[in-house]
Amino acid sequence: MIKRFKKIIVAIFILIAIFICSSFCWMYFSTKPYTKVINMNWDIGLPGDGAKDIFSYSEPSPHGDGIRYHVIDYPIGNESKRILNSVFQLEKIFNVTKQPTDNQISCVEELLRKINIKNDVIPDWKRCRLVYQKQNDNSEIFLFYDSETGTLYVVESFL
Repeated sequence: MIKRFKKIIVAIFILIAIFICSSFCWMYFSTKPYTKVINMNWDIGLPGDGAKDIFSYSEPSPHGDGIRYHVIDYPIGNESKRILNSVFQLEKIFNVTKQPTDNQISCVEELLRKINIKNDVIPDWKRCRLVYQKQNDNSEIFLFYDSETGTLYVVESFL
């Protein structure tokens, strides 16, 4: 009888430990900055330190397809070492890029019209530099970086 009681107690402790560990894992993965998601999906290593997601839109889809739009702010003017390092990393990524073409801007504006994004979270595209990638399944990412404000605009289209 005592052995059975001990087994029940041990099983309860194991279940509690599993519940606590899974809760921490869920919290970690559900609260990670969107920069990590971009790295996982596109292999683009954006800095996460100091990044603040100031606008986020993802279409609800059971298959993960659709359009996503995020505005991520890196507070330029903040002279902390973390922010300066993040801005330096961004400048390295976008230093070799060019301004978007009119066709790229038209494509992005059409995507944003489909999801009814308001103009107050859309930048002046011509002030930004662009990183563009397309995957084999025709999914696309447009990363627009405004170095004057330290703001990154992310437009993704998953098919």
